[in-house]
Amino acid sequence: MGVPVWYLHESLDRLARLANDWPRVALGSSGQFRTPGTPVWWGRMQQAMETACDEQGRPKVKLQGLRMPRPSVCKDVPLASADSAGVSQSIGFNKNGGHAYRNASDPARAHVLVDNYEGMQSAAVWKGIPVQEELFG
Repeated sequence: MGVPVWYLHESLDRLARLANDWPRVALGSSGQFRTPGTPVWWGRMQQAMETACDEQGRPKVKLQGLRMPRPSVCKDVPLASADSAGVSQSIGFNKNGGHAYRNASDPARAHVLVDNYEGMQSAAVWKGIPVQEELFG
């Protein structure tokens, strides 16, 4: 069975329909919301979570985050899974004539990134946009 993707630039009505019709929905950053973790991205994620979660912040379906396996996102967004396509981009996949690694250090870098991603625990519920603390010097 496949998994439908809802892109953040798409309508919230489409997200609601997907959440009603599928057991899992993938969330993809796109358009003006293409960069996970930015203020505009968090604003759209607030709307998405209000659509995809119940009143207690529990997801109505399993949510998969595309390009979202990073602590700054996972600690606040209740994802059942997140992809790690960023690993291949970080180590230079397809940037060197289709070879997976540019040099000997890239495989080690890939292992470290994957270990870090797999060690993250996602939020259990959506509690709202994370508040950044201001540092006063």
